[in-house]
Amino acid sequence: MIVSLLVLIVVVGVAAIGPTLPGLDPYAIRPQLRFAAPGTGTYVLGGDELGRDVLARLVHATRPSLVIGFAPTFLGLVIGGFLGLLAGYFGGVIDDVLMRILEVALAFPSILLAIGIAAAIGPSLTNIVISLSVICVPFFARVVRASVISVRRLEFVVACEALGATHARTLARHILPQVLSPLIVMVSIQAGRMILMGAGLSFLGLGIRPPDPDWGAMLSSGQRFLSVAPHVATIPGLVIFVVTVCLNVVGDALRDVLDPRRVTGGGV
Repeated sequence: MIVSLLVLIVVVGVAAIGPTLPGLDPYAIRPQLRFAAPGTGTYVLGGDELGRDVLARLVHATRPSLVIGFAPTFLGLVIGGFLGLLAGYFGGVIDDVLMRILEVALAFPSILLAIGIAAAIGPSLTNIVISLSVICVPFFARVVRASVISVRRLEFVVACEALGATHARTLARHILPQVLSPLIVMVSIQAGRMILMGAGLSFLGLGIRPPDPDWGAMLSSGQRFLSVAPHVATIPGLVIFVVTVCLNVVGDALRDVLDPRRVTGGGV
């Protein structure tokens, strides 16, 4: 977990200050450095099929890739969490209507639904976030609904309602804190999934418009030249793999730490 956290801190740092560093131009084309091997001249990670700096493009692609990972996750968390709170707390007709609507979205494979939405509204960073947010909403809604149902009839909630607390106060002050632990875990895991799916959309040409750099688009363009210059595709693919794995490792570690049923220190 510590190693994964350090890697993610470095990635966030690269996204924050990397594009402002001098000498990293992701658009500069140098034909004499087409398919340059890593370590050639100033190209630390080599050149791509147009002679552009692979390292510069990776660095500039970090910020939009993290936006693709976390923006849909937090939008899905807010919208889906709100719907899950309503469905789990009130139940009845509200629960039935909301869950039936969300189950329609869950009936489609996530990647196919994202491809369909992205193809309908066009390729761009904003549209990727929208299409992936649609996928995240039902996921978080079901997680929150299940957590709310598990605490809805506990003694402290019943006592709060008996004392005359409003529904809004009961949800915000007493139920919501009880469902935050699984949500924190799911955010890290879902963010890794969104980065992977966003890269998949870019790989299919439904992501950020070229020539803007993007990890998935770099992987897509580089896979055509694997026999000539394997580093053009393998390096962005390795970056996607490492970031996704680190997010999942952190999520698993948070699950162990925040699990209230976890036995610690020899207690029962």
